[in-house]
Amino acid sequence: YQTLLNRQPNNISAMIGLNRAYRGLNRNAEAIKVLQSAASALVSQEPKPGLLLASELQQYLQNEQALQLLETLHHNTPDDHDVTLKLAFAYYNQQQFDKAEALYTALLATQKEDAKMYRDYAILLANPLYIKRDLAKAEHYFLKALQRESGDVGIMERLGSLMMEQERYRHAIYVYSNLLTGVPDSAGARLALANAYARSGDTENARRQQEIAKPLAERDQQEERLKTMVSRQLANEEAQLNLVHHYLQNGQYTRAYQQLQIALAHCRDKGNVVRELKSLLDKMGLPLPKTYQVNLP
Repeated sequence: YQTLLNRQPNNISAMIGLNRAYRGLNRNAEAIKVLQSAASALVSQEPKPGLLLASELQQYLQNEQALQLLETLHHNTPDDHDVTLKLAFAYYNQQQFDKAEALYTALLATQKEDAKMYRDYAILLANPLYIKRDLAKAEHYFLKALQRESGDVGIMERLGSLMMEQERYRHAIYVYSNLLTGVPDSAGARLALANAYARSGDTENARRQQEIAKPLAERDQQEERLKTMVSRQLANEEAQLNLVHHYLQNGQYTRAYQQLQIALAHCRDKGNVVRELKSLLDKMGLPLPKTYQVNLP
């Protein structure tokens, strides 16, 4: 990326790539400097690189700079749906609620069907800090979002919370039960359902859900501890494999595979990592990529 930037100093894609490379090496201060340089160098009228750059800035909590960038993009491309939507949510995150409301109103007037737009607007309407808070309207737009993204976990969690706040416990039970059909091993959803049952007076079902949730919550807590250890020492093979083994023991094979990929990217001695990858792929009936076979004895 540095070689490419020497030839093309204003290449935004290369800057974003360099930022991610620095981030992968935990060189966060240098990563942020690259993003700041990219924001200064952005001169294209094409919004896509700018949207990508704004997302990278927000990941580093450079929210004011991301907001300024999005305002510039919106000024240059006022009819771009994605730019307007991202700017509206940026205003929301900065608690500039009236500006966010104005943009969402403009987006809704275009009559474009967009689950993310409905969800984000509902989040604004449900926020206790918003002076124009409207729970009925928020519910309406959460439901419209679900019509287009049925089973979306985030939307259903927020809708369930909305029902609980209004003491509509039977409605909350319905929402959380539907949520669990998609993510049956979610400790948070189980506990939320248990709470809804308890509030409705159904202590037996509340107890059942709490019993199911307890080992799931313990599993998640252990995962967080292991992830913290990995984040502190990305190149440590033992820390990486401890997290992989945790996923395997709990039947979370997709996460185990993803973590093995992360370990391969960071660990210097890849032998044990490759052996774990081969073992997992063997169980799935898949071959080990030739790239990694050189790491086996």
